[in-house]
Amino acid sequence: MESKSVTIPIDKISSVDLNVGVIGTDIIIYSYGQGVIRAENFTKSDAKKIKELLGF
Repeated sequence: MESKSVTIPIDKISSVDLNVGVIGTDIIIYSYGQGVIRAENFTKSDAKKIKELLGF
């Protein structure tokens, strides 16, 4: 599994989606001008909390 860090200003995030799967929950972050960021394999509760902390 590839691990890399991406940093964008929070005001550039346009939306956040959660993709709940059998193995874990993925967080998909859509941004203005930075493309899509996907973070994989969180627990459902952790992913919901991260989405909430991002303001969505």
